[in-house]
Amino acid sequence: MIEKILIPPETELLPGDLIELHFRTIGLTWIKAAQIAAIESRIRRSKLIDFVRANYWDPGYLIFTVRVLKSNPVVLTVAAVAGIIAGATVIVGGIAWVLLDKTYKIIETPAGQIALGGMGAAGVVAAILGLLMLLPKGRASAK
Repeated sequence: MIEKILIPPETELLPGDLIELHFRTIGLTWIKAAQIAAIESRIRRSKLIDFVRANYWDPGYLIFTVRVLKSNPVVLTVAAVAGIIAGATVIVGGIAWVLLDKTYKIIETPAGQIALGGMGAAGVVAAILGLLMLLPKGRASAK
């Protein structure tokens, strides 16, 4: 299972962290859609973060999901990542403004990992039982 945890802008990020940033914005959906490719290209040039996906369908919001690639030699925070994205929107233009509203850290919960592991074990048991049912039954000796 995947869980989203609300985190503040001063949260320090580590390599591998997956975060979702919700920006308030104005602009028509088609204008936002037309700019996403250029913004994605700018974000991908960063050596600190990698673009995962963008969602521009929520009215008044632009949502970016990024993965942290590295956090040194400087400490990388949510605010710094938001600055990288906001800077890309300014350089590309077309989106009037963006303002960071909420940020979530996306994690896989232990309960989700246990459930997946349990499903895997149940699948193995079901496969073994299925194979046993397909095997011919032993014949009793006729005397």
